[in-house]
Amino acid sequence: MIGSPDALILYGGRKELFDAYQPILQVMEGSTTYFSEDTGVELLYDLAMLTMLYGAWYSYFHAHALLRTANASAENFLPYASYWLHALTSKDSARILDEGLYMTELSNMAVNKLRLDIIVKSSRKLDVTADWLLPI
Repeated sequence: MIGSPDALILYGGRKELFDAYQPILQVMEGSTTYFSEDTGVELLYDLAMLTMLYGAWYSYFHAHALLRTANASAENFLPYASYWLHALTSKDSARILDEGLYMTELSNMAVNKLRLDIIVKSSRKLDVTADWLLPI
């Protein structure tokens, strides 16, 4: 994504250096964000985003493999996947994580365990590997 308008580049370290070189950094396009003097902060944000990328990417591939067994296209699935990802990353979801409210009447660990078991069993019946879900 570097060099495209969608690029997201995170920075940390001496603020005066960031301010001085920001016009040069803008050549890479996208959004440049300064975090703090602590250079580890933006690295943690980057790791967190990469964690989400690979988790979401693998789950998207898995979802498409399931859908492909019914000749459903990724393009037709996209609006539903986009809606789901938006709900997952909503302000309410962030607040729940920040407050540590992991158990509700609607979605507790037992309910999620049941759903994961169903996904794994259904995947296996459709001859789609679901081993990546087993640790979850």
